[in-house]
Amino acid sequence: MNNLDISPSASPAPALSPWFAIKGDYQLHLQRIGQSVLIALAILVGFALHHFNPTAASDVGAYGDWAILLLLSLLLFEVRIPDLQLSRQNVLTIFVSVLMNFVITPILAYGIASLFFDSGSLLFIGLVIYFIAPCTDWFLGFTRLAGGNTNVGSALIPLNMAIQLLLYPYAMYAIGHEVLPVNVDYISSTILDWFIMPLLVAIAVKLVMRFVIRETVAEHFRTLVSWSIPFVIAALVFFIFASNMAVLFAQSGHILLIGLAIFSFFVISFIVTELLSKGFKLNHGNHVLLSMTTTARNAPLMLAVTAVAFPDQPQIYAALILGMLIEFPHLTALSVILNKADEEKA
Repeated sequence: MNNLDISPSASPAPALSPWFAIKGDYQLHLQRIGQSVLIALAILVGFALHHFNPTAASDVGAYGDWAILLLLSLLLFEVRIPDLQLSRQNVLTIFVSVLMNFVITPILAYGIASLFFDSGSLLFIGLVIYFIAPCTDWFLGFTRLAGGNTNVGSALIPLNMAIQLLLYPYAMYAIGHEVLPVNVDYISSTILDWFIMPLLVAIAVKLVMRFVIRETVAEHFRTLVSWSIPFVIAALVFFIFASNMAVLFAQSGHILLIGLAIFSFFVISFIVTELLSKGFKLNHGNHVLLSMTTTARNAPLMLAVTAVAFPDQPQIYAALILGMLIEFPHLTALSVILNKADEEKA
């Protein structure tokens, strides 16, 4: 999901207008609330178009590929390599985060999804995809809100993205080879092909911003990119829902189960991260970071990747989209809980 540059070394972007002048915590909350509202509106508009003009609804699905390419370009543009102080506590936090995200969480994901859906269902696959991919961007905002270590969090962004993309084909084979035509080599090459153009675009823009454009203009552009990502996600959701509404309606009875599964994942993940934080004696800043990076999921990137690797599978996409809707209020509540816990210790 998308983020503002909130690392300790980041300088605030100059104001573009009263709307873009909002900064810090208020900007973060408005942006996340706005994304939830936009996704809900995209679903409603997709439903309306399907209801009143099914032919047009079917046709808009053709624009999904362009939305995916744009979303990948924007997400890759936002990835930044920070300067990291490699203290023992920071290295330990990175190790525990990787352990939680890529060893413990996949086990929890499979177990929780199995409690609610048969392992042969597409909804099961969608839930597991949602659970196993840690966020590579906006979790950093909630980390800051709760007084967490954003410096180490910035280092986790490229690490999390690289690991989850490398593991994605193998994870899909493990959970979906009996249901979907899963070919690890084909998925790997397809993801690579789809990432080359967005990656080159992101690198080119970064180089232009660094060596050609003035820093004040560059900061304006970074802010615009950050604010545009929710709209691109909403557009992709609209294309998916409008062109696949009939299939999604058939799964409407499962919405409550999907919600319960996601809520269960959040609760269990919180308990496990609390135990790990105490066991490894992480300080408050790194404890908060661990809680956020193991709770926030990377639904936008996984939605784009899955739509590329497995086109025309709206049931899988539905689980990812619902996860995005539920995640924001949960992270908001978690930041409040962690802040109160720190205040009580003080």
